[in-house]
Amino acid sequence: MIELNRAIAPDYKLVDDFFSLNVEFYKLNNGIPVYLIDSGIQDIIKIDFIFEAGHWLCENPLIADYTNQLMIEGSSRFSSAEIAEKFDFYGTFANFECGKHFANAQLYTLASFFEKSIEIFKDIIQFPTYPENEFNVQLQNEFQQYILSREKTEVLAADGFYPKLFGEVHPYGRVRKASDFQNLKVEQLREYHQRYYNSENCKIIVAGKLISEVRSIIEANFGGSDWKYNGEVSKISVLPGKSSPGRYQIYKEGAVQTSIKLGTPIIDKKHPDFHGLSVLNTILGGYFGSRLMMNLREKNALTYGIYSNLISFLHDGIFVISANVNPIQANDAIEHIYKEIEILQKNLVPDEELRMLRNYLSGEMLRAFDGPLLQSEIYAGLLNYQLDFDYYRQYFNTLKTINSDTLRQLANTYLKRENFVEVLAGSI
Repeated sequence: MIELNRAIAPDYKLVDDFFSLNVEFYKLNNGIPVYLIDSGIQDIIKIDFIFEAGHWLCENPLIADYTNQLMIEGSSRFSSAEIAEKFDFYGTFANFECGKHFANAQLYTLASFFEKSIEIFKDIIQFPTYPENEFNVQLQNEFQQYILSREKTEVLAADGFYPKLFGEVHPYGRVRKASDFQNLKVEQLREYHQRYYNSENCKIIVAGKLISEVRSIIEANFGGSDWKYNGEVSKISVLPGKSSPGRYQIYKEGAVQTSIKLGTPIIDKKHPDFHGLSVLNTILGGYFGSRLMMNLREKNALTYGIYSNLISFLHDGIFVISANVNPIQANDAIEHIYKEIEILQKNLVPDEELRMLRNYLSGEMLRAFDGPLLQSEIYAGLLNYQLDFDYYRQYFNTLKTINSDTLRQLANTYLKRENFVEVLAGSI
């Protein structure tokens, strides 16, 4: 029997190399690109339909959201109740997501019921009816949730933050408003669906333990010309954001906390500095053991949690720090945040801290690729940004080779205080 000395940490092993995804590519007869990831041991298949149909394309972001979410509320052949009953019987789950640029329709199903589930999902995607009653119920419920959310300082801070980063009329700076709910009509969803949810604007990713009939089933249901859009689809040109650095305060009477959003526009993931900046972000506030967490939570008890995030959109990126604090300590918290940024700008990251971070991020990277379902999410992100798997090889190489001097240079280049937008929401 081996006796453990719990005073000695176990040995660790660095990740020496990174693997590739085995993706098979082909096109349906109507030109839709299909990507197959045949992997895993469980008899589960996930299929992703990706459409360029996000908020970027409409002034009212609810049009994109509701077009995506309400497809499952009724189709030409099935009511919402019938869809729910059939999916429940097959053990199938459908998920719908809409972002800044892309909208997804996802189906998770047992391999044995793949064909039956796809036949139903075809009708949902291609021929949704958007019943007036379901639309009104959803609109009323979400409007009430919107009103209630205005009581939360986190929501107020976020809604004040993005317009200051990009401008109120920029697609990245738009936020939901009461008038968006009041002006939304079901006809707008039907028109938006016809314009953007069609075979010419679609990519398909299939992942899991694939059955031999996958290709023929997908071709039979989605390879035809019956869901082609014959009208013109106008593309919105890339607009430059207009950041307004400075401090902005949103008063919320009776709030017991102040929510802080600090950030600046930054490079997107196609920039060569993005990988190094991602490592720097993790050191500063990207995980529970980060410097911001150690300072503001563990040492000074200014917050229960504080995190920084590096977010890449298709045409821009942002760096943002978020925390909730006692209103009377908000200014102190902000100064401690800038203090940690200044330390990174002046001092080198110790070798031991950088070694620990490499171990942590290597493990996180391996976990992100654990299984075909997660791999399909990773691959979708690459496709949407027109990147290939070399993106992750470059990240892994950066993680292994980046040094403290480079991190200090990145902090001085991208984290300049005079470029930051500061939004505080609460009883200030």
